[in-house]
Amino acid sequence: MTPLSGLELSSLEIFWRIYSISLLPIIEWRGSIPFGLISWPESWQVILLGAILGSFTPFLPLYFGFNKLRALALLAHPILLIKFDQWIAKKQLVVEKHYNAYGYLGLAIFVFIPLPLTGIWSAALVASALKLPWKGSALSALIGLSLSASLIVAIGLGIIAL
Repeated sequence: MTPLSGLELSSLEIFWRIYSISLLPIIEWRGSIPFGLISWPESWQVILLGAILGSFTPFLPLYFGFNKLRALALLAHPILLIKFDQWIAKKQLVVEKHYNAYGYLGLAIFVFIPLPLTGIWSAALVASALKLPWKGSALSALIGLSLSASLIVAIGLGIIAL
C-alpha cells in the first residue's frame, strides 16, 4: 500500500504534482522521483517527464537573472551576498575543473552527480558566473539531468539494483 494509494489521480494531476515538487531548489528531481514512485509506481513515465521538465524550468531564468539576483541580494542583505558569493565560488571551482577537463560534458557530470547542491539551480548559477554560453550550458545540464533522472527511476523500479 502506497502513501497515496487511496487517491486516484489522472496522469495530468500526477504530472503537475511532480513538476511542482521538482521546481524546488535542493529537492529538484532527486526528491520528486522517489516521492512519485512511492505514491504512483505505475505512472513512472509521467513522473520522469514531470521531474525533468520541472527541474529544468528554472535554468534559463536563473542563468539570465544571476546578476539581477546578486544586485537584489546586495540591496537586501549584503552579508548574505558574501555568503552567497562564497558558495558560488566553491561551486565554480568544481564546475570549472570539470569544464576545463571535459568541456560541456563536465557540466553534465556536475548535474548528474547525486550530491546535494549539484543540481540545475547550482549549474545555472555557476554557468552564468563563469559566463559559459547559455545554449551549450542548457543542453549539457539537461543531458545530465535526464541521465540522472532516468537512473533514479531505474533504481526506484528495481531495474538496477544497488
